[in-house]
Amino acid sequence: MSKAFLEKDYSVDCQSWQKYEGHQYCFINSKETWADADQKCRSYSWGTSHLVYIENMEENNFIEQFFENMRQDDEPDVWIGLDDRFDEGNFKWGDKATTFTNWSEEHKEPNGGQGIIPDEDCVGMSTNFDGEWIDFECMKKLYSICEVELQN
Repeated sequence: MSKAFLEKDYSVDCQSWQKYEGHQYCFINSKETWADADQKCRSYSWGTSHLVYIENMEENNFIEQFFENMRQDDEPDVWIGLDDRFDEGNFKWGDKATTFTNWSEEHKEPNGGQGIIPDEDCVGMSTNFDGEWIDFECMKKLYSICEVELQN
């Protein structure tokens, strides 16, 4: 990783970059819609950052703990990079297929709003449900976590 990467001022929104398993994560301390959070993440690190893609339970647990340590209020939910906005029921991490999920079974997720809330196409992690995932309406405003893969 270049020295310039470490010295770059990403924004006052990025509270802290935290390293874990070859990736670096940033908590965004402002509530945004999913699309705005995604766009903000993509603006960091010269366009190589994105909303967090969670690949296994260990990373899921790390992200849950990172969010719990960083948040400054009682908001239990945080945006992650999973969505099915373009193909209903086919959740993807950007252009990557999903190989790991942690849906809330108790709340029968993903449930697409169960006909009550239309178009729950964007996914958040809930600390109220031990880091399980819930599909939300994409216009909901939540905190977010960005991720960038570290280069050797």
